[in-house]
Amino acid sequence: MTTLYICVDESGRKATDDCYTVAGCWFLSEWSNPHDVLMATKDRLLDTVQSIKGYERQPSEIKSAKLDPDTLGTVVDRLQSEVYDDDSLVTAENNLPWTMSFPVGFTIAPLHGRVCRTVLDDHLSRLSAFEAMQVMGLSSVLAPLTNRRALLDDESYDGIRVLLDATTWENAANVVRGALNVDSISFSIRDSKSTPGIQFGDVAAYSWRRNLTRADCGTAAGLLHDLRFAR
Repeated sequence: MTTLYICVDESGRKATDDCYTVAGCWFLSEWSNPHDVLMATKDRLLDTVQSIKGYERQPSEIKSAKLDPDTLGTVVDRLQSEVYDDDSLVTAENNLPWTMSFPVGFTIAPLHGRVCRTVLDDHLSRLSAFEAMQVMGLSSVLAPLTNRRALLDDESYDGIRVLLDATTWENAANVVRGALNVDSISFSIRDSKSTPGIQFGDVAAYSWRRNLTRADCGTAAGLLHDLRFAR
């Protein structure tokens, strides 16, 4: 059974930051345990981080907020070559669901936090406003699923699994699940430390937001732009 995985993470504090970004990391795998998928690629990229930063020990996960822009650029650059040696992924171009040849795709949705909060706070409580922002971000990165025939080849996978970092996503996931008219899809909460795909979602969300807010991370953001199969 081939599964289309979509690993979602966010960057930015919904309460205070002007820019809040959600990203999805998409890939196909015949492996059923998300913990194992992309693990080999993640470990090789952590070797790269350890070498660049001079750490005595390999970090336990790729945590974008702890990396500088140049290192993030190197991580995304290495990702483009390392995935082809990862047995957990479907990499053959004729078996991929999108037209680009790369086996890992991204969707990225930046929201203007202050504008969203101002509008939503007129009608919702503050907590609900934060959840509504998550709904908007999550629905945006999953938008290709609403027009699959144009963007995704349904015959390349048997089911869809959306993996979200932390229980704060539960309410938003329930809303989006109910609104999507998609068969064979499931949503689940995963720990990013044990789910490499979510760590790559974090890299995308953080790098994109940082490029928008600080005008750095240009290398990482540029490479990620090339990996967006839906723009």
